[in-house]
Amino acid sequence: MNNVFRKSALALAITAMTALSACDKAETPAETRADVAEARAEGSADVAEARQDGAENVAEASQDVNQAVNDANANIADAQNDSVDSVVEAHDNIAEAATDSREDVIEEQADLTREQAKANYDVSVTQADANRKVAREGCDAVTGDARDACQSKADSDYDMTVATAKTRWERFETMANMAEKKG
Repeated sequence: MNNVFRKSALALAITAMTALSACDKAETPAETRADVAEARAEGSADVAEARQDGAENVAEASQDVNQAVNDANANIADAQNDSVDSVVEAHDNIAEAATDSREDVIEEQADLTREQAKANYDVSVTQADANRKVAREGCDAVTGDARDACQSKADSDYDMTVATAKTRWERFETMANMAEKKG
């Protein structure tokens, strides 16, 4: 085994010396030109590839920027639209509330007018009835046809006052109904 090891070591040493002696040996001008041309071609290819990769990366980054700008613009537009929608909605809500409130006020005013008209009617009828009773009591001071004429006048005054009060009440009812319909 020792011999095999020596032979292998010797062969390795000879191969190494041959390789070392070739390193110190100059290339021929043709080999040098070929190597230089190959290096230039590889360098040019590497530079072209780097430029291509760079251009692709820049184009991709540019697209990303454009997309980000477009997304930002879309977000801003959406926000503006939402704001406009919110403002429009708020204005619509305010207008609706104002309309509803106005209608409520008109309805309440109409109800107030009706209540006042009814109260005025009731007071007028009550006053007319009181006046009639007083007049009739006064009619007791006379007798016969004078008494009958006195009582007829008291009843007639009562009827006229009640009819006038009813007409006034109906007129205010009509005005309240018209005001409600307009509102």
